[in-house]
Amino acid sequence: MIGVALTLIVLSLSHLAAGFALVTGAQSWEAWTWAASIDLGFVACEAAQLCVTTKRASDVVARYTRPAIVGTLAVSAAMNSFALGLSRRGAKPRFSCSISVDSP
Repeated sequence: MIGVALTLIVLSLSHLAAGFALVTGAQSWEAWTWAASIDLGFVACEAAQLCVTTKRASDVVARYTRPAIVGTLAVSAAMNSFALGLSRRGAKPRFSCSISVDSP
């Protein structure tokens, strides 16, 4: 189970890094650092929600973490889609936040 999760994380990071490199023109190490920091921020937001002990603290934490989580997932999905769409040689990608569609 952990092996599957780690494989999916690495795959997601590679697509996210490729998307950032394509969009920003950044070097590979910069794109990987950016992708890792975004995913670590997501994990930190989720961990913060799990660690609260009172209802009041939960409401305060959720006020900040929920928008951050939604934004992180949206950017991650967009970059993954963009990288996937450009991964096919000669394809003309059409950008989408949830799925990429290639036209011949």
